[in-house]
Amino acid sequence: MGNLAAKKKDASLLQLSAECLNDFEEYQRRYRLHDSIKTKIANLRDQSHRVPPLFLACGDSLGLMNEPQIDVFDPPMIFLEPREPFNMASEERDSEKPIHPVQLSPYWIGKYPVTNKEFAEFIKHGGYEDEKFWYDDESQFKFEGRDFLRDELKEKLPRYWLDEKFGRSRPLAPVVGISWYEAMAYCMWLTEKNPGKKFRLPTEAEWEFAARGFEGRKFSWGDAPKPNPELANFDESKLEGTTTVGSYPAGATPSENENERIYELTGNVDEWCYDWYDENYYGNSSDRNPLGPKTGNSRVLRGGSWDYVGLNLPCSIRGSNDPESRNYGVIGFRVVCGA
Repeated sequence: MGNLAAKKKDASLLQLSAECLNDFEEYQRRYRLHDSIKTKIANLRDQSHRVPPLFLACGDSLGLMNEPQIDVFDPPMIFLEPREPFNMASEERDSEKPIHPVQLSPYWIGKYPVTNKEFAEFIKHGGYEDEKFWYDDESQFKFEGRDFLRDELKEKLPRYWLDEKFGRSRPLAPVVGISWYEAMAYCMWLTEKNPGKKFRLPTEAEWEFAARGFEGRKFSWGDAPKPNPELANFDESKLEGTTTVGSYPAGATPSENENERIYELTGNVDEWCYDWYDENYYGNSSDRNPLGPKTGNSRVLRGGSWDYVGLNLPCSIRGSNDPESRNYGVIGFRVVCGA
């Protein structure tokens, strides 16, 4: 396992071994050996960032063995409680100005982007068939996606669901090829599975605080170093696609407590936020729990994806896209739950 010059055939063998171990675990009680193997693969992954085939194989092998462990109906969440306003935005680009204080209520945010494993349950349990998941006219996070479901969504699956590079065969890779409406519908479905909780997409302000904290970090891990393949999945990583969630422990938000760290806020996939996008919105933003403009043509994207260059990865950068867009393998999402 220690050979960083491993070729594609070695990576394929590693994945095959993981599949066999996973099949065995389904029918036999777990042995400490299994956990030992997972630890060794994780260590190999963390040493092979600059050997793309091996790095991907390690991540996918861990994913096939359910590592990290994700409960589909009770996903790992991180609690954030901003007790005072944080300074949102930056002076780097016009769309990020001006810096302004924002007070947020406490909330939970997904430790990872939503994965194919999780979205598969949405599909399995009628997420595309039941229209009750495709609108919300009662809460402050309103949306109307029934027309999109009926008239625009010709195939009731994520765009790349059957693609070996992005889809269901990679259970713990982020789900991609989904519209803003599909992401919102998933949140409605997850809410039904958790009575008493309200899952939704993060607001732009909630996403930025999770990524930057009170320090106003430039990247999810801090101001330095600059992005590199040990910290995030982006253009320089040469992976040309998504990576299994949890693959970049060094790039997670800083905390001595693993249960307080959030992964992949920089790189891997762009993430849908709830807000409509307006380049000049910050000049008129509410200073408490802003929800974005009331109308618009596109929805906010944050975080940057695997095809971004390093200059476009700072957490303050604001992106956007048509909410109906199901772009090529670069857009995913994570969920939020109000405290």
